[in-house]
Amino acid sequence: GGVEGVLSFIVERAMAWLNVWTSEEAVMTATTQLLLSLASRKVVAKMLLGNAAWVQFSRSISMQLTRDGGVRLLPASSLSAAMQALCASISGVSGGDDQRLASGPLLRDLIAPVVARSGELLQQGFSATDLLVRAVNILHGACKSADFYTYDTIFDLVCPVLQALPAALEACKEHNDVTAAVVQLYVVVGEAHVSYLSAQQMSFFNRCCLQLLQTFARVESTSTSPAGVAPKILVESNLEFLQEHVLALLQLLLHLARKDVADFSSEGPEGQEAMDVGDVVLYGLSLIQPLITPEALGYPALAREYFAFLSWLIETYPHKVSVMQKPALDPIVACLLHGISQAAETEIARKSVEALDALATHNLITAPQPGSIVEMYPLLQNLLDMLLFKQFNAAVLDASCDALLSFIHCQRPKFEELMTQVVGGQVMESQRRQVTDATSVLLTQVAAIGGAAANGPQKRDFRRHVRAFLASVRPFLVTI
Repeated sequence: GGVEGVLSFIVERAMAWLNVWTSEEAVMTATTQLLLSLASRKVVAKMLLGNAAWVQFSRSISMQLTRDGGVRLLPASSLSAAMQALCASISGVSGGDDQRLASGPLLRDLIAPVVARSGELLQQGFSATDLLVRAVNILHGACKSADFYTYDTIFDLVCPVLQALPAALEACKEHNDVTAAVVQLYVVVGEAHVSYLSAQQMSFFNRCCLQLLQTFARVESTSTSPAGVAPKILVESNLEFLQEHVLALLQLLLHLARKDVADFSSEGPEGQEAMDVGDVVLYGLSLIQPLITPEALGYPALAREYFAFLSWLIETYPHKVSVMQKPALDPIVACLLHGISQAAETEIARKSVEALDALATHNLITAPQPGSIVEMYPLLQNLLDMLLFKQFNAAVLDASCDALLSFIHCQRPKFEELMTQVVGGQVMESQRRQVTDATSVLLTQVAAIGGAAANGPQKRDFRRHVRAFLASVRPFLVTI
């Protein structure tokens, strides 16, 4: 028909462009994105599976991993989108309720040769880094294409490569492009697959991530670390390194933390010790934290990802964070206090306040159990200081009110002590009386709410009282 004729023409022209314009990266990118857009539409995908040029393209994708002079190699940056388009087109297979079974053989025919070739390249080590990057980019595309019907087959096919890649990093430690490509593959799996993975698959992926992080630490560590001492991450001149790798690692850890909200992976495969993904995430944080410098947080993308990760981490694992050793915990708390002061960055300020609220809520729920070394008083002091004396982002006021409620519940005497200092700092008697009266009204409202289990209406009511409290005292307060 006419539609199939037009589609055939577009595909044939695209294949010609891929063969002729391989040195023009912009043309390659536009062409592969066009193919991906077509393949992502199920009706079009079905027609693509019957197109001779498309079928030939799918059969030749593994040839992109050779140095054969007769093969026109696509730019490495275009391979991911090309493979994603090929895998996405398989969604057009007519399978009805058994689409997973119907798509499986086609996916294996497409991906298995790439996986086999990747294994060969991994054996070659340093001499094949350029082809290894190309192989990993192709697997990026395969993993990105995963949906409910295809994730299982794709993940199982890619598993051997995920397991072998960490060791390859040590052999290619001088090649940042290899490191970046490998970490990005793990991020893609975390983003596209983690939500679907079974307990056994998730446990396997957790172990792979831990191996990656451990190898990553060795690759990026100084060579002078004494035996028996944990590797120290190289921090000098690290801004380029941060841009290339830490952002991706943060994304990976965030995907793992989100999966653990429903921790099916803790069951682990039969015969193996259960893998606690929370420990994997905290280990990853221990590697990244020394690199989170004020200069690094000057990069908006990195700062937003880092504070989103911290917020999710503390809300998901407050029981683990609250018992961290002081040298590990102090930098996290310092970053959160820095975050709440970022009036110009709404998302950073909100995530930081939400993390403080999670710590205070956990402290309230678990008190007086021993073990927590988080000092609530400095956190309350900084939050109150922001609300009373500084310019803050109005968009984070609701989150700040919720956090203040949690802190007052678990640190009421300290709150009263701080407000006594505020009263004592006022020169005029009328102002001292106004602060005292406003504080008394606020504490009455807190007492009416009761413990930590404040519901939505109670929180909204408390926010209204905090707004009234701030409106009555902020105009004349001076810093104590």
